[in-house]
Amino acid sequence: MNQEDLIAKLAQSAGFSAGESKKVLESFVRTVRAACKSGDTVAIPGFGTFQPLKTGEQIVFDASAGKRFLIPPSVKVIFKSSVVLRKKLIG
Repeated sequence: MNQEDLIAKLAQSAGFSAGESKKVLESFVRTVRAACKSGDTVAIPGFGTFQPLKTGEQIVFDASAGKRFLIPPSVKVIFKSSVVLRKKLIG
């Protein structure tokens, strides 16, 4: 399923237009991204948790080039599904 299919299914099940469903989905993603960027965990009961994982900057040595490179810090988001969601998906 791609993004367009997801938007169409959301629109159909919620009774919204495709444009409204797209705005809701984009707003959800933007909100979760902003919360994780500031270091907050987003927990949705019955669905799961979006948890930010920060990595510090690193200095990496490239032996073939003989140079050192600085890799900047980053934030990865890890999703952990809830037990309720897993049970619903498994059956």
